[in-house]
Amino acid sequence: MAWPVPRTERLALLGIWGAKIFITLGFMLIYERSYAFLDAFGYFEAANRPTFDWSSTGWGRGTGNVEALAWVHVQLFGDSYHAMKVTFAFLGLMGVYFFYLAASRARGQRSVRLLLILGLTPSILFWSSIVGKDPIAFLSVSLYCLGAVSWAKRNELRWLIVIAAGVMLAALMRLWLVPVLILPMLVLLIDRSRRHLRVPLLLVSGAAVAIAAARSKGSFVSFSVLDLVEYSNYLSTGWAVGGSAQIIAAPFQGIGSLIRFLPLGMFTALFRPLPGEVNNLFGLLSGIENAALLGLLFLTIVRSRLRVFRDPLVLWATSVILAWSTVYAFLSYQNLGTAVRFRLQILPVLLLLLLHLSRRPPKHQQKDNVQP
Repeated sequence: MAWPVPRTERLALLGIWGAKIFITLGFMLIYERSYAFLDAFGYFEAANRPTFDWSSTGWGRGTGNVEALAWVHVQLFGDSYHAMKVTFAFLGLMGVYFFYLAASRARGQRSVRLLLILGLTPSILFWSSIVGKDPIAFLSVSLYCLGAVSWAKRNELRWLIVIAAGVMLAALMRLWLVPVLILPMLVLLIDRSRRHLRVPLLLVSGAAVAIAAARSKGSFVSFSVLDLVEYSNYLSTGWAVGGSAQIIAAPFQGIGSLIRFLPLGMFTALFRPLPGEVNNLFGLLSGIENAALLGLLFLTIVRSRLRVFRDPLVLWATSVILAWSTVYAFLSYQNLGTAVRFRLQILPVLLLLLLHLSRRPPKHQQKDNVQP
């Protein structure tokens, strides 16, 4: 109640927080009882060690970083697993509000209904409340989006600091999120630059990527197409365990097989499991939610026009989704249960973009589109 937000939004946040507490301290007990071992249990066990080995922390070491955060939490607030869940759930609530602020600035108006949609979407409500990397990665992407949209609208240096904070927090969880978040910023950089500087900026950016790749090849790692294929095969089997597991039919043989797999993998990362693919309570709920997302996608295809992509923010959000789904195509396909949890990072961006593009155009625009 002390947050500096409008009263109507404060009441909506209080309602969302009540729902998160019900999920965290109520419904989640069913989930925790259904599995003998969860990452959350491992984090809590690590937090109760007499001392903590800080050598396991660092950039990209998500497990070690969350264990360190959990250990600090136990030192400050005692060894209550459920209290720790409440703290992580609050990080998720902050992420919801930052995503809402980003959407409000992109739209140019605030809507409590949009805040409630974001906060009460089942996957967001549940997975942003667990003890683990997911609420923190969710918060990091929300900070990044708030900074990117605000900078695009206001061109103030402080928002670049917010973007950097979001990317650095993401790097603590998953190092591969850094290029996923940084590369789409080129869209906004090019839009903000003067017209005569756009082509040089693209050339300089391409040269920088090429130089970085060359230096990496010569100085740090020996990277080749074969390495990429082998690593993709490694990723495509690493999470293929449990009742929701599925393995890619045949190992990748080359770049061609990687490219052919991408559409299916990206679709899986964004929209699966479909109804009936995972036969348990959580699979049923996820299937219904994904069916709704596919319905929004269908409306988007029917109603939107290519000219909407002239909006740099629409193009940026699309680039973020494509970059994320390209990376997670190989991670999400192998386990549909894990795919739902991974998608939390990008779900608000996907949901907000589909809601925006699926809106029926104003009547005067519809009349303009009628051919004589």
